[in-house]
Amino acid sequence: MEKAHSYVELWEQMKAENHGLVLWGNVGSGKSYFAGCIANALMEREIPVCMTNFATILNNLFYGSENRNEYIVRLCSYPLLILDDFGMERGTEYGLEQVYNVIDSRYISKKTVNCNDEPHAGAAKEPGGRSPRTHLWQAA
Repeated sequence: MEKAHSYVELWEQMKAENHGLVLWGNVGSGKSYFAGCIANALMEREIPVCMTNFATILNNLFYGSENRNEYIVRLCSYPLLILDDFGMERGTEYGLEQVYNVIDSRYISKKTVNCNDEPHAGAAKEPGGRSPRTHLWQAA
């Protein structure tokens, strides 16, 4: 938890330098809890944070009442986006394209991304060879 506290204390620097976190570990190791502690501490300081997962993002993109582009713009409006269970996204072309689009939009807008992933989560590739996971490492 010392690392979470340090990240929150240094938030302005982390944000300015676009430093994200990739939390990597087995199921039950506390990745989501750790990310949630960061989110809660930043929100206590009135810093907007969105903590979600790609299943929710994909459902909102496909079934939501909001325009897809507007939804991605809204995801990019948060100073910090936390992607929980990053490796659990659907392995469809559409799903992988949307994963890449969200990460790419955050990367282009120089917004911080933190994510949680598991070692066994596959290295899914989008058509054309783009890997959302590789792009996330660049963004974080």
